[in-house]
Amino acid sequence: MTIETHPQASLLAAYASGGVPSAPLLAIRCHLTSCAACRAKVALMEEAEGQLLESLPPTPMSMGALDRVMDRLAAEAPEPAMYPGEMSGDVLLPPAIAEVGVAPRRWMGPGLWTAHLRLPPQDNWRAFILRAPAGQNIPQHRHVGHEFINVLQGAFSDGVRYGPGDFVESEPDSRHTQQVTSEGPCACLVVVQGQIEWRGMGRLITPMLGI
Repeated sequence: MTIETHPQASLLAAYASGGVPSAPLLAIRCHLTSCAACRAKVALMEEAEGQLLESLPPTPMSMGALDRVMDRLAAEAPEPAMYPGEMSGDVLLPPAIAEVGVAPRRWMGPGLWTAHLRLPPQDNWRAFILRAPAGQNIPQHRHVGHEFINVLQGAFSDGVRYGPGDFVESEPDSRHTQQVTSEGPCACLVVVQGQIEWRGMGRLITPMLGI
């Protein structure tokens, strides 16, 4: 698998510093699962963050502060969970998605469905899996906010072809039409902020899909 498109460096830096909301955080985690190059970049960024903290002057702590923090972490730490090959329909879910959980699928037609992820509301972000059959056209639409797409399987095109592992970013006010390639079905993790404004037939079908 050759990954052609990746998150911008500024987005990876925000991820490394803990400054990304839960929905886009999930999209980045899914990409890092399959992209060694971006994992290496994040590791370097986290190392730089650590060196910066070490360079700061020490601050006195109250008596027993460290013990209280460690006790709290031990009490809150969940048991590690395993998600071996969890599926939603015919879509293999990355561990990051399986961990948060996926709602029941909403069908529009043969092979065309969405499934929303069970994430807490935050800054008007939402995330869902979109699965579409080969050749399916996604009608023209406009994004009010940011959109991040992580291709889980198959491929689609909006003038550029995106395949498994690719990370696609769209800025606010962007407009596009997408089409699944003829090679087979495509499934993506789609993370959007704000509403999607649809044109033409998209206004009729997207309420059924919950997007």
